[in-house]
Amino acid sequence: DFSLGVAARLGELLGGYHAHAGARARGAEAESVFPRGVPWILDVVRHNPGHVGPVGPAAREYLDIVTAQPALAAALDAARDGWRRDALVHGDMKWENVLVLPAAEGGGPELRIVDWELGDFGDACWDVGSLFQSYLSCWVLSIADPHAGAAALPGQARFPLERMQPAMAAFWESYVRTRGADPREAAELLRRSMAYAAARMLQTAWEHAVAAPALAPNVLHLLQVGMNVLTRPDDAVVHLLGFEQRRAA
Repeated sequence: DFSLGVAARLGELLGGYHAHAGARARGAEAESVFPRGVPWILDVVRHNPGHVGPVGPAAREYLDIVTAQPALAAALDAARDGWRRDALVHGDMKWENVLVLPAAEGGGPELRIVDWELGDFGDACWDVGSLFQSYLSCWVLSIADPHAGAAALPGQARFPLERMQPAMAAFWESYVRTRGADPREAAELLRRSMAYAAARMLQTAWEHAVAAPALAPNVLHLLQVGMNVLTRPDDAVVHLLGFEQRRAA
């Protein structure tokens, strides 16, 4: 199950945090305590990311794939150049860093966001994109027969994308409402968040590749989907998040 209540509550928590904690941290004195970094994956094409660990055969294959894609390099450059410092960010948002506590009687789910070691003054859209990535990577990596033909792959997923889309929409609508974003701002936030979701998918694929002797088919699919989303984020909003279809319905 992909809980709508948990997703909406997470959007509310993250939106409130970005809106209020970020505003308090914009002073020069407060900013000076943060490293003000940019996620390393945005430089993966320009710089060898071997600093994160030994580069084995699968990681070398990964680098060969991404460095052979000129459109990917341009899209990563654009994402890096568009990086903003507009909020305090968690930096490593994913399901594993969200605790769901027993709800009080008559109340909604209680959540706690944990593991703040990568907290920084950075781009709020990175946190949002990282949450979208958790859903999308779960979908791709759940494909039972990764050797099936391209047309058959979606039907092989243990966790179908269609079951996740309502939760992603609940998260996003709650986040935008809490941040108080108008429609134009929300559209820009969504597009940038999708680009960062794609970058975070590339990072997840790298994390699977670092210690592996070869790239597993599911990881190759994850890498491919990440590259597709990064170069066509507007299409991803429609076809992966399903937002336009939901509005039309």
